[in-house]
Amino acid sequence: MGTAKSVMVVVTHPKHPLTEDDYNDWYSNNHLQYVILSPEMPSASRFKQTKTIKGSMTPYLALYQVDMDDVRAAQEGYASLAKKGIGDKWNIPPGNNLEVDWWSYYNKIAETGQPSPGTSPPNAVLVTFSRPDGGLGKTSIFLTEAFETWHRNFLDDMNDCPLVRGSTLYRLGLGAGGETPPDYMTVHELNTEESASGDQIHSDLMKWMRGAQLRADPASIIEPNAPVGLVFWGYYDRITTALKASEEELLRTRK
Repeated sequence: MGTAKSVMVVVTHPKHPLTEDDYNDWYSNNHLQYVILSPEMPSASRFKQTKTIKGSMTPYLALYQVDMDDVRAAQEGYASLAKKGIGDKWNIPPGNNLEVDWWSYYNKIAETGQPSPGTSPPNAVLVTFSRPDGGLGKTSIFLTEAFETWHRNFLDDMNDCPLVRGSTLYRLGLGAGGETPPDYMTVHELNTEESASGDQIHSDLMKWMRGAQLRADPASIIEPNAPVGLVFWGYYDRITTALKASEEELLRTRK
């Protein structure tokens, strides 16, 4: 979500379907609260994929809000928790249940609407990952300005959509581990009921787009030599949200 200066993105999945319940229990009820004990991390939310339009990602996504621009310092703050022994009594690793695909830090570069500060997160989000990519041998560095301009226009378009309450554009700041992450990410917070399906949300969004006067030219994302290389477009339901608490408070809840 938006408002924070940066976000840590972690893509994971259970190694086997039979361990999914244990994986989710550990991640939602232990690890999420542990990570936001890090300095300048006020909140975090977990999401599960409901529909994919473009690309492929494993189903679980965690977004950690980071109230600082220096993402390397943010990663060092997170790493310091283990060095101090924080969480040793309750954040026990889930054995062989967890597979980390990748985790990275992204810096916020644009925001529209009324994104959540983390304390009142949306029921669902639309997440895209992309990169400057003109095809035909064009070098992406020369397309960055056109790429970011298109995305800023797209954020303004989404701000006009009644399905969206706020949108944020992020640029990769640090790849912290796992697979190579995409260069850019957008998170669009959706005004949806908990019962809304990914199919219905996408259908409603496409219907609105077909009737809207869009600032962002769709050809820039569709044509083979367009500047916007869309890597992934997917919808997610929110599983849970954690707000910062002290380790003493967390230990009391686990007695």
